[in-house]
Amino acid sequence: MARKLTLRQKTILVACLLFLAVAFRLASKPDTFDPVCRGCNVVLISIDTLRADHLGCYGYGKNTTPNIDEIAKESLLFENTHSTSSWTYPAHFTILTGKTPAKKQLFVFNGIEAFGGQQQTLAEILNSRGYETAAFTGGGFVSEELGFGQGFNTFVSRGRRFEDNQKSLLEWLGDNHFKRFFLFIHGYNCHRPYEAPGEYKNMFVTRTPAECENVSFKDTERPKFRCRETKEGLKYMKARYDGEIFYADKLIGQVLEVLRDVGVYENTIIVITSDHGEEFAEHGGFDHVNTLYEEVLHVPLLIRIPGVGSRRFSCGKTNTQIFPAILKLLGFEGWEGASLLSESESSLLALTGRRGVIAEKIEGGEFIKYSLIEDNLKIIKTTVGEGDPEKYYEVYDLREDPGEKNNLFSVKKYDKQGIRLQARLEYQLNRLNESGIKKTGYNPLEDEEIRGQLRALGYLD
Repeated sequence: MARKLTLRQKTILVACLLFLAVAFRLASKPDTFDPVCRGCNVVLISIDTLRADHLGCYGYGKNTTPNIDEIAKESLLFENTHSTSSWTYPAHFTILTGKTPAKKQLFVFNGIEAFGGQQQTLAEILNSRGYETAAFTGGGFVSEELGFGQGFNTFVSRGRRFEDNQKSLLEWLGDNHFKRFFLFIHGYNCHRPYEAPGEYKNMFVTRTPAECENVSFKDTERPKFRCRETKEGLKYMKARYDGEIFYADKLIGQVLEVLRDVGVYENTIIVITSDHGEEFAEHGGFDHVNTLYEEVLHVPLLIRIPGVGSRRFSCGKTNTQIFPAILKLLGFEGWEGASLLSESESSLLALTGRRGVIAEKIEGGEFIKYSLIEDNLKIIKTTVGEGDPEKYYEVYDLREDPGEKNNLFSVKKYDKQGIRLQARLEYQLNRLNESGIKKTGYNPLEDEEIRGQLRALGYLD
């Protein structure tokens, strides 16, 4: 004869069944959520030339980013975000338009063109929705003349570094905090020549090698530049770079403090990212313009959303997703783009529905590099010459070989994957080039102010 359940046993059984039902429902859904912060302000901070692995919240052993690490405790942190380019202009084009740069769209140095109103920017959209918009940038490749002023009521670029615009920025916040606002902040502090002011310049330096005495990192191509060729010299360069990161972090901390002081911190979405990283001889080179390896493409991305808290995403994302993510967080409908806020891999383009991140580097027609990342595999294509150029391919398994030391393109085990990646890359490049932007006929290098800014960054003699 079956024994009857007591009331207590029945209650426990019902509770267990309810728990299992909820657990099953959660497990059957994709790991995604859709926070909305309607009416929130937006602060977008781009720290030029900041590689992800030199931030404490990304596992770096030195205390380079105490303020960013603190805000990371209440932010979404994307561990594997990649830039679409290895240099400033096209990467910021992507951040502020959500579009992937393509060969017909963007040209380097001697042939660069402004995008001249042909692309709708984040600032234009938010301005049309009633936001007060302001940008404080380091100029150069993020100048008003190159199209980055589109949609901004205020655009200031008095110098290349954060501190050059800091006073004006904080005053602007004091004058406009009672409005809904979009604030874009950019600075080249982490870009060579790594000369942070005062005590910050050498705060991570343990000793200065003889070969590095009185050396400027403004031009890394000088034949007698021995500092970068020794182990101790390389350590010294990295320490100088870290000092710049710390000082930039300090200035960002000041902005966050003012947001709190004027009472808008709890109603402000804060996005912190970079356009690209920096090389320190991981593959024999320096700077960032000439390669598409991880030290250049892997960038930080943190998004602080009021009331949401912290969460880490390990899947691959791309900076094309920042633009639609901000609009979706504000509750604006109808914006395409793969969601940042899911545990699935990012889509290369909405039209393909495939996982991947594409990046490119174009250098005056002499050689061109493209890369595509799908899951853990990455392919890099290099073409040399014009007309019928020579082509070279590299394939890396980023899970097994994060330092990209072992080219698998000709390894039999990876033949099929290599061929598939090669075909995918060529397909995507064809699609991108079919949608190029028309040239405007404007040459920014004819502008002496921009020439001076680029000269200060070491791009021009």
